[in-house]
Amino acid sequence: MDGKTILIVDDDLHVKKILGLSIGRAGYVVQTAANGMDALTMIREQPPDVLITDIEMPKMSGKELCLTIERDMPDRKFLIIVMTSISERDASSWIRDVTKAEYMEKPLSPKRVVARLGEYFQATP
Repeated sequence: MDGKTILIVDDDLHVKKILGLSIGRAGYVVQTAANGMDALTMIREQPPDVLITDIEMPKMSGKELCLTIERDMPDRKFLIIVMTSISERDASSWIRDVTKAEYMEKPLSPKRVVARLGEYFQATP
């Protein structure tokens, strides 16, 4: 996929491994981080083409990560996909304040994630 980089942020090693394998097999470059603080450092050094983040994580939550990106990088080009449960989604009105962000409900289907990435990159010049 032309070296498109996908950053997966989750403190659950199993989630990162399963998603990472599927996304990597689809031809994307996969990077991972265990929390929002590590992800933010990586993003500031080299922004990904897509950020996939969990909400509940130690050190810096996905919510804090998204809101920090929105505040500090208003011209960012990458899509943010927030992994969320239905109950988190109901409590997450803050996501409306983040541009180029969307939800994907847990449990995530790796096949569905790869399909969404394909749709996004087809629609994005």
